[in-house]
Amino acid sequence: MARNVTAGFSGVEAVVNRGQIPRDASRGLPTLNIASAPLFTGPDEAASIEVRYEDRYGTPSFLTIPVARQKRADGDYDPVFRWEDARTRHIKPSWRARVKIGREH
Repeated sequence: MARNVTAGFSGVEAVVNRGQIPRDASRGLPTLNIASAPLFTGPDEAASIEVRYEDRYGTPSFLTIPVARQKRADGDYDPVFRWEDARTRHIKPSWRARVKIGREH
């Protein structure tokens, strides 16, 4: 189960919270308004979505999804999510968490 799930977008101060997502569940996150992001309002050519979550021991992991922009006919931009370049970063569990994991197994 992923716990304390949050997501943010480059240049946007707001962060959305999802709480917990059970294993093998497909659940979306609440809507995050990214219209004010520098990717769409300024010269930035790329940005990213970062999803942070924790395992049951409180060890954080991060999923980073790069986002590019594509110009529309009206001059505004659409986001292009580059799923093929997404990467996950896991933080090594603390010593205390490793002891707890060892005791459970």
